[in-house]
Amino acid sequence: MRPAPPSSCDAPLLGPWPHQVLAIKPSNEARYRRAMAITSVLDIQLRPDAPADAETRISAILSQTRARPGFLSADVVRDLDDPRHLVVIEVWESLEADEAYRAWRATPEGESELRELTEGQIALTRYEPTTL
Repeated sequence: MRPAPPSSCDAPLLGPWPHQVLAIKPSNEARYRRAMAITSVLDIQLRPDAPADAETRISAILSQTRARPGFLSADVVRDLDDPRHLVVIEVWESLEADEAYRAWRATPEGESELRELTEGQIALTRYEPTTL
């Protein structure tokens, strides 16, 4: 005999138990925040002679980024063919939050050693959500 599906969930269930999927819709606030979000992609190429602790330093820089107003998330991926090539994918609540962060990074208080680790080889591209 099959076990009964859990009864403690208010979300509708899709598919037969036990291979069902919960149909959970995001809250209106979550949908609104995500719809207004900006994704910033930083393409980073570390110097050939970058110090061995370069990734630890970048992690510290990202800790500062995560503490900024409007920050939602960040992921870092590494090129399989070139371990010195990193891509940072940041999500911000709004274009204004992203721009305020970039302006802060341009001040002495917000300055980081990222350009030093990369010899300035950083490309920034910002994306907005679409309905595609």
